[in-house]
Amino acid sequence: MKNTGQKMQVAPGHLLLPPERWFASFVLERRRTQQTSSLSLLDHNYGPEGIALMAAGTVTAFPGQVIGCVGIVFLLSSGGHGPHFAAGYLLMGVGVLLVIPGSIRYVQRIYAGRRFRGDSPFVKRVRA
Repeated sequence: MKNTGQKMQVAPGHLLLPPERWFASFVLERRRTQQTSSLSLLDHNYGPEGIALMAAGTVTAFPGQVIGCVGIVFLLSSGGHGPHFAAGYLLMGVGVLLVIPGSIRYVQRIYAGRRFRGDSPFVKRVRA
């Protein structure tokens, strides 16, 4: 997508961090150019704002989950003492601090979907 100097409204009414805004813009552009049945289902259930918030939550929460898991590995390898023990707790704390805002974005996505759908029901994919 060519930048025409205009800022695209990714998730109006929501303050997104720069990585969240970048990834949400990327996902929305990809959604616009490559339509699949899964994306059609997401469009119906959450709308563009909900999809942007889902992308923003993913780009924040996923690194937090990975960092938290690395912290657990450090704790297990430390034997309960030493610098690895402290680093494990530090990494787990940083992971939690990243997962919390990502989780908040997921909750915001649910409310955005409800606003977008109005009275329409939530559509589930039926597997054949």
